[in-house]
Amino acid sequence: MKQRRRYKLGLITTLASLGGIALILLCLQTLASPKFRTRWDLTSQGQVGLSERTVDALAQLPEGSRAVAFLLFKENRQLLQNGAQVYPKAYGRLRVLLEDARIRSGGKLEVSILEEFSSPVEIETTLQEYERQPLEVLAIQTPTGQRRKFLFDELFVTLPPSPDGAPARLVQERIDSVLGDAAIRLASGKTLRAGIVTGYGQPFVDREQGLLPFLRVMQSEGVDAIAVEGPAQALVQNLDLLVVPGQRKSFLDADANALRQWLQAGKPLFLALGPTAPPELVASWNQSLANHGIQFGPGMICEARPEYRVYPGTSAVATLELADHQFSGQHTATMRLSEAGRPQGVVAVRPLELVGGNNDYSRVSLARSGEKAWVDLDQDFAPGPGENIGIKNIAAAAELWEGIDPSASGRVILFGSAVTLTGRHLPGIHEFLGAGLRWLIGQDETPGGLVALKSLPFRPTRSTQLRITNLAILGIPGFTLLLALLIFWRRRS
Repeated sequence: MKQRRRYKLGLITTLASLGGIALILLCLQTLASPKFRTRWDLTSQGQVGLSERTVDALAQLPEGSRAVAFLLFKENRQLLQNGAQVYPKAYGRLRVLLEDARIRSGGKLEVSILEEFSSPVEIETTLQEYERQPLEVLAIQTPTGQRRKFLFDELFVTLPPSPDGAPARLVQERIDSVLGDAAIRLASGKTLRAGIVTGYGQPFVDREQGLLPFLRVMQSEGVDAIAVEGPAQALVQNLDLLVVPGQRKSFLDADANALRQWLQAGKPLFLALGPTAPPELVASWNQSLANHGIQFGPGMICEARPEYRVYPGTSAVATLELADHQFSGQHTATMRLSEAGRPQGVVAVRPLELVGGNNDYSRVSLARSGEKAWVDLDQDFAPGPGENIGIKNIAAAAELWEGIDPSASGRVILFGSAVTLTGRHLPGIHEFLGAGLRWLIGQDETPGGLVALKSLPFRPTRSTQLRITNLAILGIPGFTLLLALLIFWRRRS
């Protein structure tokens, strides 16, 4: 009898153990699924993980989307000199946020990281599949083949090595906003096409010193940009947006007629003319845009900034820094930029004027100079007779009051600088251009990559940090000790 009870008890114990093990394995397998994994950001500034905006955008991605990080390349030699640790820090941070993206996307985003010890076959196959170009470190692709690729400089801001031998430093990251922007554009499933005019003296579109960085800005906004010889080709191919990034020669008759048809159809236009554009070309554009009520003026906007040792008489006054209050807070193209509190930078700017036009169009100044700016007419970089000091318009927009849809809304943006769209100057105006492009193609209600300062985590100043430290280390323990001594003294007495 006892032997039988012993067998029963052993069998029950064994079955319970096996059931418990099976239950534990089932729980572990279930919890290993990305949609059940959770991470908490317990840092004081809440910046270890992705923002809620980016998480919401990732959740909208189609199932089977993939992010690939190319972390086996270190192609910028400046970031390797003097023992600089830029690449290890940057790539380590990218790994963390991509893992966070994988987890918080609910399993919709697959993450692949190519490193030096990855399989050579996998590396070669992935490089060919994604057509990886030099300096690209991240690519995101949907199952339908829509793709966004990003350079190292688009994800990170660095300082180059100093002349005294100090190594390059990593000073800022943009991974969160880049992931959020890419997810929003890819989840929309819309791919618009823009024609960049290149046949009339514009910079090269396939060079880093030219318009290639500007093309990447357009791609990050979900716009596929192709080079066209003029408005006629853009009209024939039925493109969604016409971009004229600088111009040195007037349009031929065929392109001039196509431009008139483009504007009459209310199709969107982005036009940038700098101070070096020929006067007859400026006059031609002003005539074409006469109904819109926005015109290009003569000369170049200059502004001295003694606090930065920028004085009249030097070409440095042609570089303008735009603070948040210098952007329109009422227009959807610049509203978030105005709220975000982030400065932008432009160089060699022709002034714009809001004059004439008819009542079919609304017009607004998107960006303005400071109060101490002047329009330099005699090319001496100093205010002189007839060069009045005051606020000048840097960018302006117009659209039909009764636009049918974005493709026929008559939306136009004029920008007074062409050189700012090229090479090393473009990062200073990157966010403004992105917002402007979203407005032109009718995606101005789509969230951008900017976050208002009031929405950012609390960052105390050094003096505030010192007061908090004194209160935590000295104040609270000291008060507790005094209270204990007071109670002890009262009880003794």
